[in-house]
Amino acid sequence: MNEAEISQYITSTFPNAEAVVADGNSFFFHGSERMMPFATLVTNDLYDQVSNLNRPGVFRLNLGISKETFIAELAWRSAT
Repeated sequence: MNEAEISQYITSTFPNAEAVVADGNSFFFHGSERMMPFATLVTNDLYDQVSNLNRPGVFRLNLGISKETFIAELAWRSAT
């Protein structure tokens, strides 16, 4: 999937998802709530040069999860 397909998937799959694009990056919020995005699609190195995203076709998708989900994932990984 490319960036446009991922953006389309997020906004069409999650109810009330709204995208805000700034500096070429997409920030996905729940409805008009603009406190913290639940997902970000970063396509450049403006704020993070370590990721080296300024290459053709390269991007980073960040997904926010709850503390409980994170802990459950850690437990699952340590059990396998």
